[in-house]
Amino acid sequence: MRFGLKKLVTPCAIFAATLTLAACGGGNDSVQEELDAQHQAALEALENAKEALDAQRAEVAKLRAQIADPSTIVAPEEGEAPTVEQLETEVAKLEQDIQAATGELGKMVVDFINADPPTAGGELSETQRRAAGIKIAEDILVAQEWIEKGGDYRRAISIMQGLIPLDPKNQQLRDAIAHAESMRFVTEERFAAVKDGQTEAEVRAALGPVNLRNLREYPEKSAIAWFYPKEDGGAAAVYFRKRRGTYVVYQRDFTALEQKVLDGSEDG
Repeated sequence: MRFGLKKLVTPCAIFAATLTLAACGGGNDSVQEELDAQHQAALEALENAKEALDAQRAEVAKLRAQIADPSTIVAPEEGEAPTVEQLETEVAKLEQDIQAATGELGKMVVDFINADPPTAGGELSETQRRAAGIKIAEDILVAQEWIEKGGDYRRAISIMQGLIPLDPKNQQLRDAIAHAESMRFVTEERFAAVKDGQTEAEVRAALGPVNLRNLREYPEKSAIAWFYPKEDGGAAAVYFRKRRGTYVVYQRDFTALEQKVLDGSEDG
């Protein structure tokens, strides 16, 4: 399952067509029209591949939700409902396909953009804007993964800021950067939403993913703590204790640490 990427008209095909048409017809209007048509076809193929890839990502998200709550699993019209184990196997296969297709699409988009790069300081053409949009949308997903899997807002913001020169007016990019910056440091208002008895998932929903380097374990207390950096350099802490097999909040402290904690700005 490669989401139709093998059918894409690649930039290499565009270059080959350019040489062939130029040799046959010089630089006349018919040659340019043919080149424009092939360029447009290549762009549309990239957009179709992106749409198919996003559909597969949505399917994985749907399956993961069913795995998390087996009561939502629905049997097909014919046959029995799949088991959680079967869904997990399906998700693993889909994620392998998605990873392969993501890399292939990313390379093709970069090649396409490099074949007709934007002029520094100039306005993007419609074709350039659409191609840049694919690249930006894919790299935003990469940035968001750094947040979701490791709470690394600094790296995520850096990735997204590096995309600004590609299309400074891209609203999706501007919104993604603004959201990451608003979540990077905990505020007293957001911290107030955390209550005793909440689960890790509920705290994560209120405060965002914690940086993995800011997790602390206290085996003697059967407890763990999540430290969230504040803009002034200190950190707020949420303390969890296991209850009936699930970690829940038993203590909160917005002024837990005065010294700086890691938010991804430091390496090592």
